[in-house]
Amino acid sequence: GLVMETGGFVPVDRGSREAALSSIDVAAESIRQGNSFLIFPEGTRSKTDQLLPFKKGGFIMAIKAQAPILPVAITGGRAAMRKGSAIVRPVTVSIRVGTPIATRGRTLDDRDAVIDEVRAALARVLPSVTSHRRVGLITYGPGPYNQCNVRLNLKPMPNAADPIMQEVNRITPAGKTPLTAAVEQA
Repeated sequence: GLVMETGGFVPVDRGSREAALSSIDVAAESIRQGNSFLIFPEGTRSKTDQLLPFKKGGFIMAIKAQAPILPVAITGGRAAMRKGSAIVRPVTVSIRVGTPIATRGRTLDDRDAVIDEVRAALARVLPSVTSHRRVGLITYGPGPYNQCNVRLNLKPMPNAADPIMQEVNRITPAGKTPLTAAVEQA
């Protein structure tokens, strides 16, 4: 609707190949005009830490725009919101940025090779979660005087996944914070 249009988002009708291809053309033109796009090429959330097959639309868009692709791997976010839930839980997210992959001079016939290059780049930057990584949990919520109350729930420790999830499962949303208004305004 209006928010998507104002934000420069390009809707994609997955039910119509023709409409989806038209959206790709609109997005490619937007990129040529200097805009950037964030695309999750898997098209859905992975239930594991493994990469899913990539959809081709974002790569076709980049090739048509002759714009570089910047691989960015985000891990840890899946636990923030369970599928089908409206509750966002506190999590630690890791973001790794790879080296840009050029599409200038490439054609749509090269799209599978570009996809393979991006997959390989993401595989290189995806962090492996190891048992020796020390992770803690900090939460925030409504506090006195209309301020956020920040609390250290768990100090960083090795093998923290189970204690963190136990603590997260005990958390009950307690209302809005000053950050809520900023998010609603954005």
